[in-house]
Amino acid sequence: MEAETGVAEPPAGEVRDELREAYDPDDDEEGDDEEADEEPAAV
Repeated sequence: MEAETGVAEPPAGEVRDELREAYDPDDDEEGDDEEADEEPAAV
């Protein structure tokens, strides 16, 4: 998908990881799925 400027947009996963790094400095893992962001259930 291209923006109106004609520049190809980066994959959504890359954008999400960049935003996560910018807004969640405590999370040093890269490239994890949304499922990995959830807290593990207490047993």
